Amino acid sequence: MVRSFAEWKGGTMKRIAGVALILAVLLAPVSCRTRKPPEEGGLEVQPAEFRPATILSRLHFEKGNYPHLFAPSSYALWVDETVTGLRREAAVTAGESIQPDIEAEAARIAQNYLIIECHMDSVFADMSIAYDVVGYRGLSVYLSTPDGRKIPPIQTLISTSAKEEQREALKLFGRTNLVVFPKRDLWLDRPLVTSLVAPVRLVLEGYNSTFYFEWPATPPTGTVAAPTHSEVKEVLKVGFREFHERVRQLAHIFD
Repeated sequence: MVRSFAEWKGGTMKRIAGVALILAVLLAPVSCRTRKPPEEGGLEVQPAEFRPATILSRLHFEKGNYPHLFAPSSYALWVDETVTGLRREAAVTAGESIQPDIEAEAARIAQNYLIIECHMDSVFADMSIAYDVVGYRGLSVYLSTPDGRKIPPIQTLISTSAKEEQREALKLFGRTNLVVFPKRDLWLDRPLVTSLVAPVRLVLEGYNSTFYFEWPATPPTGTVAAPTHSEVKEVLKVGFREFHERVRQLAHIFD
């Protein structure tokens, strides 16, 4: 029997639809098995915030042409409750009065921002470069996390004046700079830094050289080590009031 083209086309489409239905039935169990089961109780576990095992890091040279661009005296502080507490205690012991509004602002800033306080020194042979690098001119500064992210700061507060000290034929230039990051990653809705085992770095790149500060993580079951006597001395180079006078503008910039 000779069928019309319309009859042949209609039969073909019915066979295709039947095959598709059979495949859908056969593959459905596989799809169900490979689907990720929901978290128990439907609750998502929030990653814990990174806690450094120490508050202070010396500057490390990683690679490049100028390993002596910065002086070995350069260091950085991860400004957490330990640093703030030491400074507050020293201020009270010295008889300073801490105004409630400054203390409230300090607490709010500590809750919302990660601040790394960098004490940068340079005795580089080219004194104009030494002066520039302690103010981060010509440098890229970012946070390097164990998961490979390079996070730029939302604000870098450069010291308005540089210290100068004669070192034989050269000069030492120094500045105290504050590098500011948000505490939380708003896109991922989690703490910005969540590593519980690997160290976190603040990287400085420029002048064909790479340097970094590094903080090891406190193990989940461990405790933060008490600062040493030398670390306390470095912390107290900046007072409670002086630090918060500089950072309190953050409360207005990002509100």
